[in-house]
Amino acid sequence: MHAPGTNDVGLKLVIAYKTVKGAVELALSIMLVAAVAGGLADMLQEFAIGLRLHVTRAWSFTVAEFLFNAATRDNLQLVSLALGMDGLLTFIEGWGLHLRKRWAPWLVVLASGFLLPFEVLELSHGVSLGRVLVLLVNLAIVAYMASRVIREHATHGTHA
Repeated sequence: MHAPGTNDVGLKLVIAYKTVKGAVELALSIMLVAAVAGGLADMLQEFAIGLRLHVTRAWSFTVAEFLFNAATRDNLQLVSLALGMDGLLTFIEGWGLHLRKRWAPWLVVLASGFLLPFEVLELSHGVSLGRVLVLLVNLAIVAYMASRVIREHATHGTHA
């Protein structure tokens, strides 16, 4: 790895992305737990029904459909758990990279690389700009971090 003071824009971008994404997912997870605990699942489903009946744009209809289908107590708890787990892992990845921990690039490559087949599978259900962007960003992160891991391994191997 580069020394902590090294100006590595790519690494800084990955750190920022992972840290912000993790924090946002954790916040959404907490909000969903609070919504379920506060009895807002029914209200969210009613909102989705109203939105679905009155929208004209395709993306709005998609959002309304998602809310309608997800706004049951069990589904919200499952979504909250998944968001929380992914948010925690993503935040740990970003924080580990920020602290320049030797395990952090490996964690990013393994965790992000493991999900790539599932992202490709999602594209087989329907191509959307969001799905393509997520796949491309994660491919770029895996490729970049893998190249760093390989470079570091080669550097340490030649000094040993």
